[in-house]
Amino acid sequence: MSVAFGRRASIDGPELKAILKAVAGLGEYLFNLMKNLCDAFPWLAKLPKPLQWWKQAGEAYFKNAILYCAPILPSLVLVNYLPANNNSIYKRELDKLLEKTDNGTARPCFAVDVVPAAAKKEFQIGEHEKPFVFSTLLEAGSDTSRNAIAQMIAAAAVYPAWVQKARVYLDEVCGANAERLPSLADREKLPYITAAVKETLRWRPFIQTGVPHMLTQDDEYEGYRFPAGTQFTWNAYALALNENDYKDPVVFMPERFLNGDLNNPLKGHWSFGTGT
Repeated sequence: MSVAFGRRASIDGPELKAILKAVAGLGEYLFNLMKNLCDAFPWLAKLPKPLQWWKQAGEAYFKNAILYCAPILPSLVLVNYLPANNNSIYKRELDKLLEKTDNGTARPCFAVDVVPAAAKKEFQIGEHEKPFVFSTLLEAGSDTSRNAIAQMIAAAAVYPAWVQKARVYLDEVCGANAERLPSLADREKLPYITAAVKETLRWRPFIQTGVPHMLTQDDEYEGYRFPAGTQFTWNAYALALNENDYKDPVVFMPERFLNGDLNNPLKGHWSFGTGT
């Protein structure tokens, strides 16, 4: 909430509670095969509506969560429904921020930069799309960041040697015993910290099962033919712990990324996906 809208939020606050509830519900649809069976088997959508047992629950989720909480789903799909979305959490948050901007009390945040840039036509973004841009940052960003940080803490507990190295480098730049926190301006002086972040994403991918992709046209790979509509995913753990690609793959070892690809955030791990 601070990064997106420039205000701190309490875990007990009604707005954050509603957001977390919507995110939890969305997670069930993303990862529970029985709730999104038609996504795995699209032909099921051709069944008569009374036989589409999942549809009633999906429509109820849309009504209760989408229209009132606006969780992360493709904005273009929902744009026709959004006129009823004026009371959504993110719309209200944005309205509050715009009011603060007008009276000069808004704090620096993502929305403060995006809204005037959009007004100047620096990029195209519709009024209905704005809440989805901010909700994506808040919901998707916070969830993946939280998981990655938790995994880094686990790595620190299991392999403490790298933590001591990281502390030495941090002390050199930020002063002994953390006189200050590092900033992005310090990044070039702290390659080991960048390497530790990349190793975190490699060591324990936060989406272990990958995200399915569907072919839009017929394709061929190594002699195998795949028709349009075929779904592919990947085993993120198997790739991350592949001994052919990583020496001692189960060991948390930031040194493996101290190479020419250090500053390429996509090189050396699969946490951001396999591409389109």
